[in-house]
Amino acid sequence: MEKHQTKLIDGNFTPETAREMMQELLKQNINFYGIEKYKNQFHYGDDQQQFDQVINQLTQERQQLMQWLNNLGDKEQIKIHCNITIEKIA
Repeated sequence: MEKHQTKLIDGNFTPETAREMMQELLKQNINFYGIEKYKNQFHYGDDQQQFDQVINQLTQERQQLMQWLNNLGDKEQIKIHCNITIEKIA
């Protein structure tokens, strides 16, 4: 198998539920990169700027998304589709 797809999120949500779900998902992703940065610094002693860039980008994306969701009315419904595709590259 050269490619695998996983449906992570697919449904309709209130803005409040979407905020909670996306906040947690992005927080976990940011934490993952923070831990990877720490492990690489500990093992290799290198400056891990690529991790800082990813963490900053995810943090900005989270802030923008939360602002967008906060501007929606509580009675509105939104649809979220999130599929992950993993491909073998070598």
